[in-house]
Amino acid sequence: MKYLIGLIISVAILGTITTPISEENIINPVKTERKEIIQEVNYYQIPLSEDIQDIIFEECEKHNLEPSLVLALIWQESTYKANNISRSGESFGLMQLHRSVHNELAQELQISDFNALNAKHNILAGTLKLKQCIDIWIQDYSKEEAIYRGLNSYNFGYMGYLKHINKYGIQWKYADEILEKQRIIESRD
Repeated sequence: MKYLIGLIISVAILGTITTPISEENIINPVKTERKEIIQEVNYYQIPLSEDIQDIIFEECEKHNLEPSLVLALIWQESTYKANNISRSGESFGLMQLHRSVHNELAQELQISDFNALNAKHNILAGTLKLKQCIDIWIQDYSKEEAIYRGLNSYNFGYMGYLKHINKYGIQWKYADEILEKQRIIESRD
């Protein structure tokens, strides 16, 4: 269930707007009205701080991803533990980024001191990687199918997933589990 925890108040640009310069405008400038835009922020009742959820919300907006999908992926990959390291020692953090993609994502994000166990770095890189995985499929499939295939590509890499499709077909437990977790998260609204 989401709970209203706080409000973000954005204030529209204030100040004096003048029409073409004239003596009248200098003496009596035209002023805009002060407008306040209030946006509710709903945080999920999950073991991630509001600060971490804010980062997730920002990155999801930037990459056109559903926050509930990213939260479900994090739940699946690390059970919300920022310092999680896979049993193989090859994947790290909230979104379990594989060592093989660290340098590529750090360069793309221009993070010189990338640390996959830093929650912010991990979310920035993980959401970018998920978006890239979905984008591979979006041209040829519906959004829903592209997300399904993108999740599987996130887990096993694009080439690994293609091998799986050729050998076993499209169905894969990984994406099904994340989509089920997404439904659970959304049902708590």
